Order: sequence, then structure tokens, then C-alpha cells
Amino acid sequence: MVKNLTEKSFKVSKKMTIWGIGPKMILILFPFIVFFLILHFICFPAFIIPINYIYMIITGVILILIGAIIYIKSVLLINKAYFASELVTTGVYGYMRHPLYSAFILFISPGIVCIFNSWILFFIPILHYIIFRVLIKQEENYCLENFGEKYAHYKNSVHAIFPKLRKYKPL
Repeated sequence: MVKNLTEKSFKVSKKMTIWGIGPKMILILFPFIVFFLILHFICFPAFIIPINYIYMIITGVILILIGAIIYIKSVLLINKAYFASELVTTGVYGYMRHPLYSAFILFISPGIVCIFNSWILFFIPILHYIIFRVLIKQEENYCLENFGEKYAHYKNSVHAIFPKLRKYKPL
């Protein structure tokens, strides 16, 4: 009985937060964002993209809207699954394993960069992706530990960030 309680409390304390690697990613990325924004404003207009600004705004708004939709759908699915300790492989998770991060890396960050209309700021989503690739191993290992073969199959079938055109089919 005591051993069983210790194992359960160990699992509870070992559980990853609902935020995953998000806070670490933001802490690491934040100084880069500040640096590139300062560089953008100091050297303005040197980094302006030579495209009609209205097209950049339209592109930025479209990217942000797509990212917001993916983000909201992801949050709704993951909140329910997290508290039930279930693996989510449906909805947007059927097309990419990490749609919350994908929403920011592929859509929201580049959308904001388009609105700023500065090519130097495109380093931010690139750095965001690199940081994601380094840190995501923690979440992936956690999921492998907790969901085993089911997650291994899911991981081999669905891309991490970039959406796959065919929806995931569970075992």
C-alpha cells in the first residue's frame, strides 16, 4: 500500500504542466525578440521589405487569423485531454503533433513580422523553430513515457509542426 502511494505521488509530481515547454521557449526567445526589434527600429527603414505595405498587412492578418484558429482549437482539445490524462490525436492534432507551437511558429509570429514589414524580424520565427526543436524532446519523452506505443505510432505518423495533408489514423 505504501509503495503504491509513493509510485502514484511520484507520477503526479512528475506530470508535465499544461503549459509544456511553452514558458521555457518564451524565456529563451524573448531576448532575441527584443534584440531584433531594437535593431529594426535603430536601422529603420533599412530592413523594410520592398513590397506594397498593404499586401504585407493583408498577409500578416491572414496568417494571424489562421494561427489564432489553430491555437483556439488546440487549446480546447488539449485542456480536456490534459485533465483526463489522454492522448489527443483528433482535430488539429490529427494533422500535426504540436499545433499550439505550430500556430505561433508558422502563422502568428510570421504574421506579426509581416505587419512590421521588416525582413530582419523573420529571424524570430526561425529562432523560435530552432528553440522548439531543442526543447520539444522533453515533451516527446514525457508523452512516450505516459502513452507508450500509442504515442510512438502517432509520432511516426504525424509531423511535429508542419501539417500533414492526410489525417492521422489511430492503431
